[in-house]
Amino acid sequence: MTEIYRFTIPSRPRPKGRPRFGRNGRAYTPADTLKYEKLIRETAEASGVTPLESNDIHFAVNVYFRNKTHGDVDNYVKIAQDALNKVAYNDDKQIKHIEGHLYYDADERMEIVISA
Repeated sequence: MTEIYRFTIPSRPRPKGRPRFGRNGRAYTPADTLKYEKLIRETAEASGVTPLESNDIHFAVNVYFRNKTHGDVDNYVKIAQDALNKVAYNDDKQIKHIEGHLYYDADERMEIVISA
């Protein structure tokens, strides 16, 4: 498998927030989730990421925290996957392999590696 894209979001990782429901009963995505998804997209685009055509994409997310106060690793993978739809691939159904790793380090960040 050839590494295609590798980039780092240099801030404390945020997990995918659960949908919220308004008074009208409609679901919406929390503002902090939308803000972090935008940061992921902008970082990917600045790194030269363009949509892959392969239907066998490998998606890896490494998250780094200073302490043990954090969410479940799958929620960090999900926010990255959703943010990169139409940026790194046309549809996240192209992803066939997923890895999520959680580490402890003084330098909090999220690293994303996409290969095909």
